[in-house]
Amino acid sequence: MALVATERAIEEGLGRRADLTSTHTTLHASLEAIQGQAGIQRQVLENYLRQGAAEPTEPRSPIAPLLAEPSSPPMLSNLLAAYCAAFSFAANEYSVLLALGLHLYDPAVREIARKHLSSYATAVRLLTHLLPGAVVEELDRQGLECRCICPMCSIGACGCAAAGRLFRVRRGSEPPRDIQVRHVSDYPPGQAPSAR
Repeated sequence: MALVATERAIEEGLGRRADLTSTHTTLHASLEAIQGQAGIQRQVLENYLRQGAAEPTEPRSPIAPLLAEPSSPPMLSNLLAAYCAAFSFAANEYSVLLALGLHLYDPAVREIARKHLSSYATAVRLLTHLLPGAVVEELDRQGLECRCICPMCSIGACGCAAAGRLFRVRRGSEPPRDIQVRHVSDYPPGQAPSAR
C-alpha cells in the first residue's frame, strides 16, 4: 500500500531534520511528535494489511525525495514548506482512503483514514502557522529590514509575521473544528438521519 511508503518517508524524513533543538525548541518537539505519530500510523496500516492477503511490496513514496537528506543545511522556511507539502500529500492520500472505506463499507479503513487524515491536517495547520514567522526571521538574519509603511513597522515593532498568520486564518484556511465527516453507513441500521 502506497500509504505505508508515505508514512515511512515522513517518519524517516523527520528523523533527518536539521538540528532545531537549540533554536526552535517548540518546533523541534512538534516535529518529533509528528515523527512518532507517523511511525504509529505506519504500524496501524501494516497491521491492517496483514489481516488480509499476502505482504504487499512497498513502493517508494513520491514524497521521499522531498524529505531526503539535503546537501546543505536548508533554511527553516524551506524545511517547513517541504514538511507541509509532505503532510498535505499524506492528508490527500487519506482522503482517498476515506472515500474508499466509505464506498466499500469497511469500518476499519474508515476509522484509520479519519484518524490519520485528522493528524496530518493538524500538522499542516501548525506548519502554515509557523511559516510567516520563519520567513521574517530569515529576512532579519540576512539584514533585510521590513519596508512596510504601516504604523507598527514604522516605529520598529514589525507586525508582518503576525499579519501573515492573521491573513491566512481570515482567508479560510482553518476549517471549522466541530465538523465530523459522517456517512450513512456510520449509523446502526434504521437510525440514519433522513435526507430532507
